[in-house]
Amino acid sequence: MLLLTFLFADEGKVIEVEGEVLDLACYIHEGARGEGHKKCAEMCIKGGAPIGVITSDGKLYLIVEDHNNPKPYEEIKNYAAQIVKVKGTLYNRNGLQGIVISSVQPSKK
Repeated sequence: MLLLTFLFADEGKVIEVEGEVLDLACYIHEGARGEGHKKCAEMCIKGGAPIGVITSDGKLYLIVEDHNNPKPYEEIKNYAAQIVKVKGTLYNRNGLQGIVISSVQPSKK
């Protein structure tokens, strides 16, 4: 039981991550990402593909809309293949880490 408590200790915690915005359909299927995949990622995200953010150390997060505040989720759709800072609430469901997004801004790096 101690291990489970440790694994989910950050659940519901507000976090900020910095990473590349991915369309998860192409990333999961083909590993597609980066500037060379930007046009496709824009099309896929705007078409409804799930959105993810991958950090420089390889942590992958599913980005989830906050139904009470949908604006940040709509905004992140404009940053396909770009580096952003995302703030939101972290949840872990059966090993899938997701962030219910509360804000997004382009990275200053």
